[in-house]
Formats: sequence, structure tokens, C-alpha cells
Amino acid sequence: MKLPAAIVLSLFLLSSFVRAEPAPAGYVVSVFLTGEDTIEKTAVVREGKELPPKLMMPLYSGDVVFVRDPASRVSLELGGGQTVDVGSTLQRYDVSGEIPTGDDAWSLFAAIGGVLAGGSEEVPENMASKGDSLTVPLAVHGPNLIVKTERKLWLAWQGGTGPFTVSAKLGAEEIAIAPTEKREIDVPLEAGAGDRLAITIRDSRQQIATVRFRLRDAAPALPDSLQKASPGPSAETLVTAAWLASVDKGAWAVEAAQILHAQAGKDQAAAALLARMVEGWKP
Repeated sequence: MKLPAAIVLSLFLLSSFVRAEPAPAGYVVSVFLTGEDTIEKTAVVREGKELPPKLMMPLYSGDVVFVRDPASRVSLELGGGQTVDVGSTLQRYDVSGEIPTGDDAWSLFAAIGGVLAGGSEEVPENMASKGDSLTVPLAVHGPNLIVKTERKLWLAWQGGTGPFTVSAKLGAEEIAIAPTEKREIDVPLEAGAGDRLAITIRDSRQQIATVRFRLRDAAPALPDSLQKASPGPSAETLVTAAWLASVDKGAWAVEAAQILHAQAGKDQAAAALLARMVEGWKP
């Protein structure tokens, strides 16, 4: 069927517009502001308009980032693995260039940015929320997969009423864990103690959630297509964790959360993605 000329022209103009959309040059990966009037002193200027910097905000060639408060900082990650901290001695940065189109790592990073856009930049100590039902959104119903190594395994849950009693068993060994009011726990693991782990969480109303694990010698390797680019450290952390969380229908999500948890104290983007995963986001 031949389309009318007007529709053909409209589709051509639309496709031309889509192709003309510029690729980002990078992203805002951290926003640290101090003082009451800091917001007025900090801006991303785009085509003459001042925009407030936001976590995972895309930046384009021609944007100018201003941080006029020397005690504040806005961190950027740009194509080619370049990381720039604006603030202190560098109070202006002119953005240029574009992230290579078709790059799988940056495409995944951009998708993660969409997930985090509009989310809270405040990351409370206990990121899980209150509610009636006690659940562990990070975990799958079948066996969850984690790496067999000596460490503390971090696990968070949603809902329930504290205090919480947590019991864990690695192989034949019972692991002692103190009761907690928080909705997160560090479970100490010993290398070689066993290949199966079970963690049971019980709240004060006797709601129970049990997560079962199987231990593996190593996590799946990141595909070559996600290693070709040279993203900055924040992008690399998010891409690695998001990809791992998608492997084996989410069975590696708890292990992926360990990657983010290790960086959450110093990486706002990692903390924000971890909070979304604890709430139930799946890649």
C-alpha cells in the first residue's frame, strides 16, 4: 500500500529530527551542595537557560557547569573515561564532545540514568521502607547465586515491624546474628564453610522471609561489548552491577547489590541505584 505524500513527508521530517538529536557528552554522577543559597550559585547553563544539576542528568556539548560555592562540588563523567569535579578551584566547566553512539556500556548507563531520574538524592542509612508485608525484593524465589568468599554479605528487606531476628546457616554452620531494628544486615561468611546458605528474617509479628543461596566460585564475566568503552568509575560500577543483576533471571541480583553497597558511601549514583533495587527495580 502506497502511503500518501503528506504522511511520507511527515515521517521523513520526524526521522530527520530523531537523527538530529545529539548524543550526551556525559552525565552528572554526584551533587554535593552546602549552604542555604548554594542552589542559586550552582547551575548547568544550556542555551542561555540555567538548570539545577541533578543526579544522572545528561550533559550535552555546549553546556556550561557552574559551581560558585567553593565548598560545594558537582562531579561529571564524560566520554573516554574523563572524570571532572567542578567546585573548589574549578568553578566552571565547558562541556564538549559526545559519547560514542552505539556503545553498549554507555547505552546501559543512559538507561540506568532514566531509572534514577527524579529519584531522591537523599540516601538514608536504612534504605528499605516500612510497610505491612515483610519481603526481600532483591532476591528471587529460587536459589540466589553469590560468590564463595570470606566476607560480610549485605542484605536488605522491605516492610515488617521491628525488631527483626535474623538467623543464617552456611552449610552445617549456624551464624550468630544480633537482633536489629534496621531493615538491613551484614551476614559474616567464611570461605569453604559450605555451598548453600539460608537466611531467615522474622519480624516482631512473626512474619517470616527466607532467602536461599547457592555459592559459586566466581560471578559471570562482564561481556566484551560492555568492556570496550572507557566509562568513568561510577559508570563502570553501575553498568557492572545492572548487568550482573539481569543474569540468570535475576539470580545474581544480591551479588550485584554487593558491588553497589561497597561504593554507596562515596558514590551517590551507586547508592541511588542500590536503593531502587532494594525497592524492587529489576534490570
